[in-house]
Amino acid sequence: MPGTLYSIEVQPKIPQALQRLDELANNLIYSWDRQIRGLFFRLDRELWERTGHNPKLFLRRIDQRKLEEAADDPVYMQDYAKVISIYDAYLKAKSNKVVRKLINPQSDLISYSCAEFGLHESVPIYSGGLGILAGDHCKAASDMGLPFVAVGMLYRQGYFTQLTQPRLHSLGYTAKVTLPRLRSQGYISVTRPRLQSQGDIIEDPKHPIVWGRTLESYTSMFE
Repeated sequence: MPGTLYSIEVQPKIPQALQRLDELANNLIYSWDRQIRGLFFRLDRELWERTGHNPKLFLRRIDQRKLEEAADDPVYMQDYAKVISIYDAYLKAKSNKVVRKLINPQSDLISYSCAEFGLHESVPIYSGGLGILAGDHCKAASDMGLPFVAVGMLYRQGYFTQLTQPRLHSLGYTAKVTLPRLRSQGYISVTRPRLQSQGDIIEDPKHPIVWGRTLESYTSMFE
């Protein structure tokens, strides 16, 4: 009688000196901050490419030895401390004066809805210009300190990548590559297990699961 096959993933333990790497990986500030991405890239360049520049997945798969070597490397630790200092200053920065004059962060909240958000290639929930524009709006909102929530759709496998080859392209063919499942690969995490809502079009109550990624002053939420 055949047994059941299970996949087991052995994850490394981040050294105490580098504990905040996990925090950096879970905040989409990395999507536009080269210094933050550099902390991951320098640990293992080949793995960084294999994981699609996804720091969450990267930390799940990196060799324990490389983390320990980085924690003992004075040059790396100096750069790590510098990045953390800049990151903390960004989080503590107050909102723009114009924003504080027009919006009360304690009581106001801006909801921004779009079908796709082009924040970074490691979060493949966009296909083109509209998504990139929406992603830039989100990043600008973070820099301004706006009380801001982006709401979109969670695509189980993300958008696919199209590759063309010279011979196929001349015949009008393209090759399709399907991306990994977003949930299982650590692109996102559950923000709120269940929401009770009543749809206007669908009569039966819906119970969507809300997933999210943090981008400093707001959380992107995907039903």
